[in-house]
Amino acid sequence: MSVETPVLVRKSLAQILAFWRPGSHDWTWADEYRDLISEPVTDRIRQRVASEGIGFADDFAPVLLGSDGRVWDGHHRIVLAIEQGVSFLNVEMAATTATDPTPTVPVSRESEENHDG
Repeated sequence: MSVETPVLVRKSLAQILAFWRPGSHDWTWADEYRDLISEPVTDRIRQRVASEGIGFADDFAPVLLGSDGRVWDGHHRIVLAIEQGVSFLNVEMAATTATDPTPTVPVSRESEENHDG
């Protein structure tokens, strides 16, 4: 089974922070920032961003905005965008179908609980 290439759209960081919550507990983005900014994975992503830009792609998934108002993937990248004053991010919007309100996520995505991104 093949996975379609995600369609990325450009969203302002301000819009993401205002309309999508981290999804971790009942945390705010300030809580999420404090939790993730010093993690080793954040440092690895920071190095990639420094050399390739915030929109790099490969093993690290882009920001995935859930249809339920939560960020499903890309928390680390959002935290780095806050840190570095990035105004816009390319994001993938999760889809739902008219007959099934359950969000559909491409098979290659890690679970939202992994929190890697």
